Amino acid sequence: MARKDVNGYYSAFFDFAVTCLHAVRNQLLEDMIMDIMPCIRRMQFLSFSVRSENLEENLEIVQRGNSYLQNGDGEMAVNTVMEYVTKEKTEGLKILKMGLHLNYQNAKKQEKP
Repeated sequence: MARKDVNGYYSAFFDFAVTCLHAVRNQLLEDMIMDIMPCIRRMQFLSFSVRSENLEENLEIVQRGNSYLQNGDGEMAVNTVMEYVTKEKTEGLKILKMGLHLNYQNAKKQEKP
């Protein structure tokens, strides 16, 4: 992966995620996730853009999960997905808090005469 290739990583990530989703063959789950996919894509793009220097860390987790899938180890693949989701949730919340804090500070500055 080229350093800071946020668009390439983003595209590859979602291609892989959608392929895995189809492979599960659970139409209800697929429909539910596809309904919220635009929100997931927005948040992930923001997260990947802010953390463009350490996307290799995420790539390692995704590659490990893919290896488990290829070897038929569903339990470890699920564990890896959960590791990834937990990490991304933590990072996403940090980014949102940072953005909310900056918006609050800017709003306070604009209130002053």
